[in-house]
Amino acid sequence: MLKQVYQGYKNMDPATKQQKALPVSVLRKMYNLAKINKHPTQIVRAELACLAFFFCMRSCEYSKTGTDESKRTQTLTLGNIRFFKNRKLLPHSSPDLASADLVDLTFIFQKNDDRNESVGMHRAERANDFMCPVRLAASIVKRIRGYPGSSDTSKINLSMSSKGKISEITSSSIRAQIRDVVTAIGHKNLGFRSSEVGTHSIRSGGAMALHLASVSPLTIMMIGRWRSEAFLLYIRKQVQQFSEGLSDRMLESEDYFTTPDYRNISGPAGSVPALESQNLHGLNHKSLGTWKHPIAISAC
Repeated sequence: MLKQVYQGYKNMDPATKQQKALPVSVLRKMYNLAKINKHPTQIVRAELACLAFFFCMRSCEYSKTGTDESKRTQTLTLGNIRFFKNRKLLPHSSPDLASADLVDLTFIFQKNDDRNESVGMHRAERANDFMCPVRLAASIVKRIRGYPGSSDTSKINLSMSSKGKISEITSSSIRAQIRDVVTAIGHKNLGFRSSEVGTHSIRSGGAMALHLASVSPLTIMMIGRWRSEAFLLYIRKQVQQFSEGLSDRMLESEDYFTTPDYRNISGPAGSVPALESQNLHGLNHKSLGTWKHPIAISAC
């Protein structure tokens, strides 16, 4: 009875609105506009957002949120970022950080109670492209290492003003910058408005990009540190690329054989049970082979 009451209340609740996934083009525009404006803080926000995209990060992992989630999840620090080249660990003082083969981030404590989970991403092959996890991480590390008093415990969302004041980049400021970019690009080009996106759109955008690149669900789960296939909530069916080529693939097997339903009829021990819906009497393996793509569907 209580279960039915709870279900009734649930049915009355408005549908949950998922934030739209951000395509890479929005993040590129965000970074390029910051560069054009020559606005240091905007550049810092853009670098954090782009790095978060590659690792499908939660907002509290790279920015100050001021929510209960941030109390459970620790913001990444410089000590959580490692660079490897030719299988050797590079110190943060190395001039080769931006050309490292791989950057590895260690998430100390997460929302789902997982601890000390490391995720590595290799350098993008496109030369001189800022949209690369290794180059982005190297830029962030070098900048913060140049701040007075920086150490391994310094958070990656630190920014220093022209007056030398160091403060933390907030998730709300990143959200505002993202929405400004979405407004600039326009609803007609993106299919969504600025009010429909936020910092969670970066995490969902990373999952979407991986999915559209035909990356396996297991790999997406590992990169985004999902315990289940919850990331599928971020894979939006309305994205045009999602259905590209599907209509042709659905026509590849126009005919197939369906195993008839099993219907047990009492009979002598060892007798063959009757098969419902189809009369296969007289059919042998050779005749069955004339059917195109015989398949058996199992619920196991």
